Amino acid sequence: MSYLAGVKKEDLRSLCEDLGLTITSKMSVLDLKNLIINDTKYDEEFTREHLKGIIQHRKSDYEQKLREIESERAFELEKVTTVTATTISYYSWVGCGETYS
Repeated sequence: MSYLAGVKKEDLRSLCEDLGLTITSKMSVLDLKNLIINDTKYDEEFTREHLKGIIQHRKSDYEQKLREIESERAFELEKVTTVTATTISYYSWVGCGETYS
């Protein structure tokens, strides 16, 4: 059961749902752990491996979201840079008397 130590509540909830166990929103981490290990169909090795998959999937989703955010930020920065360069170029061209570097 040591594989359940330090596991996030959201991962335990997912595991319980996948195992077909009935959970409530008020259940604590300890309640979820007890529900898992006291299930009549409890198989430690299967549960451990399934939990690893749940955790890997959550981390993979998180990393994908980070990449998407970074991509969006890079795109927004490129837009701002382009607009700024165009604005500076325009004001330099119309002869406002000021130049920007």
